[in-house]
Amino acid sequence: MRRYAVMVAGLVASFLAGGVLLSGMSIRAAQEPKTQPKFRGQLYAKWKELGLTDDQKQKIYKVQSEYRAKINELDQKIRHLRREERMKAEEVLTVAQKARLRELLSGDTNPAKDVPAPKDKAKDAPAPKDKAKDK
Repeated sequence: MRRYAVMVAGLVASFLAGGVLLSGMSIRAAQEPKTQPKFRGQLYAKWKELGLTDDQKQKIYKVQSEYRAKINELDQKIRHLRREERMKAEEVLTVAQKARLRELLSGDTNPAKDVPAPKDKAKDAPAPKDKAKDK
């Protein structure tokens, strides 16, 4: 019974010590001045040779990240518009044309698959001799 009491007391003490340590860390983190996050990126071609300061690099990386987000947004809009365009164009097709298109896209009935590719005669012929080597 005494062992059980010692184990429980040890567990309680360790939990309290952990809580004190964690609360001290959160207080210290709140007191520390917040630093600006470091941006990462890649400089444009030949820009390394300009002798940029770290501050200039960080500003360039920040600009790149802002525009990268805008570009990604526009890329998504472009993909959406292309899907929409394709759907509108497919509405023009007849049912038979839509079925044939599905066959063509899936590759099921491709007549070119059954016919072997013609052999290239240039590959089978021996290579011409270089006249400069003979002289």
